[in-house]
Amino acid sequence: RNSKLECVITLPSDFLFRSGQDQVQRAALTRLEPLFKEIQELKEHREDLIIIEGHTDNVPIKNARFPSNWELSSARATNVSASARQVGLPGDRLSVRAYAENRPRVPYVDNFGTPLKCKDLLEAQRANRRVELILQDPPKSLEEYGVLFR
Repeated sequence: RNSKLECVITLPSDFLFRSGQDQVQRAALTRLEPLFKEIQELKEHREDLIIIEGHTDNVPIKNARFPSNWELSSARATNVSASARQVGLPGDRLSVRAYAENRPRVPYVDNFGTPLKCKDLLEAQRANRRVELILQDPPKSLEEYGVLFR
């Protein structure tokens, strides 16, 4: 079928959140609003589904609020979704995914399989802490969407 490729916008977590937190920082909100409005106005993305994915680094978190990186990545993606809805992106086009540390952008090992250390490890962790906005064509049918049950 003819369609554009999906569009991925990567937002670094260090910009959006304080370490170990899920509330979007005020400074980030003021910069996200124009981005969300721009997405609404782009003709080629007007009908797109907007999938908001939360990703963490490989440092385990365990506290009363977040027993693991799964809960942290989910809460972060959910809060970015809430910010998008507040500026008018329709909720029926939004969905949230959480991957914790399981889909790193940057591997934690070098080309020889040796675990990264020091500065290289810190840079990989920084790159992997992110929220991604994925704009993609809506499915034409349930089968195309991968629905197993009806």
